[in-house]
Amino acid sequence: MRIVFNYYKILLGVNIPFSFVFGYMYGMPAFVISFCTLGLVLSTFYFELYYKQQYYFYFNKGFTKFRLIGLSFLANLVVVGIGFIVMKIIHR
Repeated sequence: MRIVFNYYKILLGVNIPFSFVFGYMYGMPAFVISFCTLGLVLSTFYFELYYKQQYYFYFNKGFTKFRLIGLSFLANLVVVGIGFIVMKIIHR
């Protein structure tokens, strides 16, 4: 899973700033939606443009492009879910 985390860190480098800007413009719900969908698509596109050759490395380790993107989506859902739980606890 360490290999997947390296992929996820690269995606977060694009996803978080884009989602923050989107969230600043349209509010917190827009940040969450952007973080899980549009930001992930944009960061995957960025990875495709600038790090495309690294997909061979991940494939040799047993991870297809589809599996990497799926695991990143699941990780985003977990992060958002934990964020919602923390916000519920704080705003009691």
